Amino acid sequence: MSFPDGRIFTEDHLVPRLEAGQYEQVKFDFVAYDPDATPAQMDVYRDGVKTQSVSVARTTQTYTNRFTEQGEITMKFKTGATEYPFYIDVTESGIDLQETTAGLVLKLSAAGRSNSESDPGAWDYGDIHTTFSGFDWSSNGWTGDALKLTGGAKIEIGYRPFSTDATTTGATYEMEILCSSVTDRQGGDTGLYGRRYRFPDDNGAGPYACFRRYGSKYEVCK
Repeated sequence: MSFPDGRIFTEDHLVPRLEAGQYEQVKFDFVAYDPDATPAQMDVYRDGVKTQSVSVARTTQTYTNRFTEQGEITMKFKTGATEYPFYIDVTESGIDLQETTAGLVLKLSAAGRSNSESDPGAWDYGDIHTTFSGFDWSSNGWTGDALKLTGGAKIEIGYRPFSTDATTTGATYEMEILCSSVTDRQGGDTGLYGRRYRFPDDNGAGPYACFRRYGSKYEVCK
């Protein structure tokens, strides 16, 4: 492992400590080796809980993640009986950002996900499951920071927010989207589209500039 500025770990290289800002990307290269198997099966642990199982070749791999909670995060890579612990100190963001958790019923994050996982087509939250179709897990899929949909790949999240009347309690729907690799800029089908009930003259549709992240938030009032 090395620091972003090129410095390398010396005395603490066996148990390194990385620093990252809240919501900022953590990214570093690593190599996992198993003399008895190729590719090697590697488990990723966070605060003692296994979060991923990935298959890695004997080449340099890149780990990418984002951490929304500030404080010390205990991480560990494990291959066979060999463990490599490390720590990530997440410092508070200079921007006052607080994740909404009150009444939360669905949260799906692509942070840290990889196509080399044992089951990359699993993206669940409790009893809510996501169905994947059209993925080759090479040109599309997980990037470590997002889910890339290309070549006809699509997902269906098994959650129906309007199966009950949301106006009785109120609701908030929030998502982040990025468009790229547009092949038909005149087609008008790239972007995020929705229709607001009782506002037929304003369907909420809009094209999005390529390679720019957009945050969309919709609130249903009582």
